[in-house]
Amino acid sequence: MADAIAPIIDIIITKKTEQDQQAITSSLAPLLAPSIEAQIKQEPQAMADAIAPIIDIIITKKTEQDQQSVSEVLAPLLPVAISSAIQNYPQEIAKALAPEMGAAIREQIRIDPRQISQALAPEMGRAIKDQITLEPNSIVDALYPVMGSTISKYMTQEIREINDKISETFSFKGIRRKIQAIFQGVSEAELIISEVMIFTVQAVFLIHKESGLVISEVQHSRQDRLESEMLAGMLTAIRSFVNDCIAQSGDFSELNEIEYGDSKIILEVAGYCYLAVVIRGQTNKSFIKELRKILSKIVIDYGKYIKIFAGDPDTIPASIQLLLKSLMDIENVQENQKLQISKPPTALLIVCGLILSLIFIPWGIYQYYSRLYRGIEARTREAWSNIPELAIYRIGAKVKRGSLILTGQLPNQNLRNRAAKIAKKQASPYNLEVHNQITAVRRPQDASEISDEVDRLTRVLNQMEGVSISTEYGEGRVTVKGTVMDMADSQIIIRKIEQVPGVKSVISTTKLSPLKLKTRIYFDLGSAKLHPVYIDAMAQIQEFLTQYPQKHLRIIGHTDRTGNPNINEQLALERSYTVRDALVKQGVDARRLEVTGQTNSPQGVEYNQPLLLSRCVTFDLFEPSEKDN
Repeated sequence: MADAIAPIIDIIITKKTEQDQQAITSSLAPLLAPSIEAQIKQEPQAMADAIAPIIDIIITKKTEQDQQSVSEVLAPLLPVAISSAIQNYPQEIAKALAPEMGAAIREQIRIDPRQISQALAPEMGRAIKDQITLEPNSIVDALYPVMGSTISKYMTQEIREINDKISETFSFKGIRRKIQAIFQGVSEAELIISEVMIFTVQAVFLIHKESGLVISEVQHSRQDRLESEMLAGMLTAIRSFVNDCIAQSGDFSELNEIEYGDSKIILEVAGYCYLAVVIRGQTNKSFIKELRKILSKIVIDYGKYIKIFAGDPDTIPASIQLLLKSLMDIENVQENQKLQISKPPTALLIVCGLILSLIFIPWGIYQYYSRLYRGIEARTREAWSNIPELAIYRIGAKVKRGSLILTGQLPNQNLRNRAAKIAKKQASPYNLEVHNQITAVRRPQDASEISDEVDRLTRVLNQMEGVSISTEYGEGRVTVKGTVMDMADSQIIIRKIEQVPGVKSVISTTKLSPLKLKTRIYFDLGSAKLHPVYIDAMAQIQEFLTQYPQKHLRIIGHTDRTGNPNINEQLALERSYTVRDALVKQGVDARRLEVTGQTNSPQGVEYNQPLLLSRCVTFDLFEPSEKDN
């Protein structure tokens, strides 16, 4: 019977199920669980293969029916499953979570931002160190815009302060401040603060950096209040303009200060806000430090409120207002500091001034006269050195007690008196007496010493214009030979040599040196007419003859070798007369002029030289004889 029904059992069950599903379910339910359990034990693989195609459908269906129960069943398994998956398939897990990691972190920050910061804070330092080790260049690129601006701002501030201190350290103002600090019994630093902190804080504004909204403000009620919203909008616009249009590409910089008249607006930026402090006068270092300190405290303690600020002042803690007000109180502190500084001791200053006057006034007078007297001494020695007879001797001049004292040794009284005369000329403008303590020493005469002194004096005399002499000493007598320009010079030479100790007599055989006029006057071919260019030459010859009135002038006319000798002789003579007449017109006495003519070339002109050099007039100086006179 079973074999007969078996082929159609499934059809029967299907048909019955369609007719009465509830009855079939009730009949089979008690059998399913034992049957499935027995089947799993006997053939687990076959059972798994049978259920596998619909396991996801089963779980999905169950989840739709009772999600809570499915979650409770799977919850204990998920941590183990995830841990196992991370260990076995790390890459796949990373790829699966990566797209949602950012969203997950943002959501966690929204829910509890402090938890994220507390979780990351311990590892931030180590992470930065590792990043510097692995990729130092990327760290440099990331920090450069911020660090560069920070360091630049810090260095600029510090260098400016150092420069100011160095500039004032040794100035009159710096020295005066040191003395004043000692007298007042305070340190120099406190005195500098009292001098510099002469300013007034008019208003303080805390402004949102992005929106330009005023977060909080403090102003003096007794003064004209500033329009905060308008000021904030203006400052925000200026900052944006500077950052966008003026700052170079890649630079990260901030506007620090805006000046107008004797007032300024100081800007300090940090986080999501910036402080704008309106002051009148000059700020100081301590105020800037206090300002930065307060801004730092605001950013650290209240940064989260400032970040989300949208214009509602009720969202901002009241303590921010107190911090801003502390900047306004600095003015009162400044006034209190000024009151604490004691008044300068006027009597002590007067006494110190008198003491310094007693020291420096006599010292100044001494320095003045010391320089004056040294100048007199130097000028006296210089005047002696310009006199050949005195230059070789060691004589000195020293001003003591209102007198110019002369010391040293000279060989005779004449030189001693001459040295004193020169010294009096230097001392008389300053009403100084001259005490001549120079001694005239006459030592036993030695022939070699006398000869050396005569030779020295000869070299000195040869430096005179027109003097060319030589001397010879023997047995107290000096013989002078040579030429001089004027016989008066010969007498001067004799007198100077006679002053040499040991010289008993002087014999002079000096002669006047022959003078020559090298000037020549040239004429055209066959002409005796004087060219106008020689008018200056005539004046020079006239001046020369005036200087030497004992001399006469011979005028010699010349012609070239061509032409008739008789005609040439007459032409040469005419040329001589032409020059003589020109000299007479210059004021020369005609009796001192002699004319002659020659048909030969003048001295120094060779046969092969141009004929022009022979058509001239030459001059020859001579002394007239008694017959001529």
